[in-house]
Amino acid sequence: MASRQRLYLYDTTLRDGGQTPGIDFSLEDKLSIIRLLDELGLDYIEGGYPGANETDTALFGEPRKMKASFAAFDARPPMTRACRTSCRRSLMPYASSPRPGTITCAWH
Repeated sequence: MASRQRLYLYDTTLRDGGQTPGIDFSLEDKLSIIRLLDELGLDYIEGGYPGANETDTALFGEPRKMKASFAAFDARPPMTRACRTSCRRSLMPYASSPRPGTITCAWH
């Protein structure tokens, strides 16, 4: 009998979808999309990268009540401990209370 493995779902709609010509998600759009994706049961929702633009920075500062882990994109390769540490440090201000939910770094 084959063992069952868990499939983890990672969504990039807010970053990849936001790069589509003609698409310009507002903060309210992004918050609505997050709620819908969380209701669908996704494991990870990538919100972009705080500091990339005003909307992404504001998004990471918003309170979150969600089951999914909230991820930040980092384009640097995770080759070194320094890269991982730098990403985590840049997210620290957004990971503190009163913003519940896990924030993680993601590399593509």
